[in-house]
Amino acid sequence: SSLRWLHMNAVGMDVAIEDVSEKTGALSLQGPLSRAVLEQLCPADLTTLKYFRVIETTVAELPATVSRTGYTGDLGYEIWVDAARAEALWDALIAAGGPYGIAPVGV
Repeated sequence: SSLRWLHMNAVGMDVAIEDVSEKTGALSLQGPLSRAVLEQLCPADLTTLKYFRVIETTVAELPATVSRTGYTGDLGYEIWVDAARAEALWDALIAAGGPYGIAPVGV
């Protein structure tokens, strides 16, 4: 598991690892129009967010952590929110992405 890998690789480092899987909801927004969709919901300047970087901001007025981590070979973001707010984030992304032709895809 990823948690086991983190613990194994943290040996000798001054780090604390906490499993927050049950408390955290994560959604990915991928594709060439992902920035345009996310900009509708996020006040942060996403043009300055470099690949594999993370910011703390809000998305759809929800406290969120956003990373630029496309795994499709194109522009993309991952968004983490409190698990209880993940459905609200989903609804907001689907609504904002409607004019761009957003479509849910499972991984």
